[in-house]
Amino acid sequence: MHRRIGSGGFARVYRADDPELDLAVAIKLLRPELATEPELVERFRREAMTAARLRHPHVVTVITVGRLEESFDGAGVGTPYLVMDYHPGSLAARLAATPVLEEGEVARIGAEVARGLAYAHRHGIVHRDVKPENVLFAADGRAVVTDFGIARAMEGFPASANGGG
Repeated sequence: MHRRIGSGGFARVYRADDPELDLAVAIKLLRPELATEPELVERFRREAMTAARLRHPHVVTVITVGRLEESFDGAGVGTPYLVMDYHPGSLAARLAATPVLEEGEVARIGAEVARGLAYAHRHGIVHRDVKPENVLFAADGRAVVTDFGIARAMEGFPASANGGG
């Protein structure tokens, strides 16, 4: 079972249940009308590779990537997708419901986002699109940075610098 939970100019996101892992997941699927554009398919592939390299409590975890083997919601066979951890809430939704957050909560969220971004930076990745819609909340309440779609690898960053946490 799946349901669409988000849509942007580049991709659609669905919430689904992975029966093999007994886990709720989010599936990001390149928009069908863009799946025939090689440059955009490559950009989507780069996002998946970028995000998949990052393993940190404050960065969304990519579980797998692939291409559709059958049509789905208007997307044809071969459309690229990535599967990541599902996080039920976003900072944007929280701010829409409660425009003024407690000072301690703001500090905690800011620190957690900063930790996730610092980890990405240590791995040579600059997010470039940090906004409330790209800060999710895990079931335990921790802030998680998502959507590395326009991230850029830092030029000249040593490929062997994969440490840090």
